[in-house]
Amino acid sequence: MLITVDLLKEKGASNHMIRWFSSHVGSSASYKETMTAIVKKNEERLGIWMMNNFDCHSCVNTKSSISTDLLMYAGNIESEGSITAKRIIVMGNIKAKEISAQYIDVSGVIESSDGIDTTSDIICGGLKSGRLRAGASLRTKGDVLIRGSASIQTDMLSMGDVIADGSIFIGGILKAAGMVKPGKGKCLITGACQSSGEIRSSVHFDGIAPGF
Repeated sequence: MLITVDLLKEKGASNHMIRWFSSHVGSSASYKETMTAIVKKNEERLGIWMMNNFDCHSCVNTKSSISTDLLMYAGNIESEGSITAKRIIVMGNIKAKEISAQYIDVSGVIESSDGIDTTSDIICGGLKSGRLRAGASLRTKGDVLIRGSASIQTDMLSMGDVIADGSIFIGGILKAAGMVKPGKGKCLITGACQSSGEIRSSVHFDGIAPGF
């Protein structure tokens, strides 16, 4: 798809977006060239606007690891290696051996065989991982399935099940629309535990108040 100033105006782009495009890209460029320039300059808000206004979803499959400051992509990303970034914003699914970032916002499912590690929030459509550590909150529209242990520094809000084979630590509240099932490890929740499904545990829940 060819992006032009006239097309941006037709889509309702802001004056800032149009000026930035003219200054950094030119009179016209492909969608890929435009997004590459946006990511290179860490223009996150412009990238989100582009992904929301142009239907250019695709898929990246790579055997290599990915390391970047800003990972922004409209489509699915699959890597046999690790993904390391300061901020990850993906409109699709993301799958890698290991994922490490400051902040993650993925509209689809995040899947990692080894683990997911962030220093801030995770927002996603669902999550499957060997282990999980979030430096702030976790908000997901789907299930949270952890084969190891999970550590969330603030709140965990899930529209599906929360299931871990290992221990669970949550620094705030746990709210799940589905079942909550920790494994055989310790389960510590400093806030309330709210579930509209079953709460199953082979260990004692510390500091919870079941029910909405």
